[in-house]
Amino acid sequence: MRYSLPSLVTSVAALPMALFIPAFYADELGLPLAAVGAAIAASRVFDVVTDPLIGILSDRLPTRWGRRKPWMLLGTPLFLVAIWQVFVPGESATIGGLLLWTALLYLGFTLIDLPYRAWGAELSTDYDERSRITSVREALSMAGQVALLGFLVVLTTLGLDAGAEQLRGIAWLVLISLPLLVGMPC
Repeated sequence: MRYSLPSLVTSVAALPMALFIPAFYADELGLPLAAVGAAIAASRVFDVVTDPLIGILSDRLPTRWGRRKPWMLLGTPLFLVAIWQVFVPGESATIGGLLLWTALLYLGFTLIDLPYRAWGAELSTDYDERSRITSVREALSMAGQVALLGFLVVLTTLGLDAGAEQLRGIAWLVLISLPLLVGMPC
């Protein structure tokens, strides 16, 4: 069960990136929506290189702490800094800055998520047990997204209904909880 806890938070970044970030950058920061979409899409191009590279490295570079956890720990600070920069960009946000920080956000996510998922497959040699491990991880991932929506409702009832306020709240939620959950021994 402890293995599955980080998915509560890593899944949280995907929802705002798809639903809120484009509108926030266009409506509240005044950047052209097409350019915002192009920057986010372009940042995903790096995954073509980083995903296989991180997968190969986490498969082939054993450490005294295991093959997977060090990559997750390495990716966590990058992910957190990038989340803050993308979700709380300030009024001087640019398309270039969005492209850079979104690319780094996805790199941090790759450093956490790819080894994390591979680790789940290694926790048991039993097919049924691996299925249970994956099911719990995915259930907590979905629970994290549902909890995020509940968190947004709470922020709204507290009067924090502007996009900037809600994205700052999400950023703080991730900044506080992800290091605790990734650093938890398994």
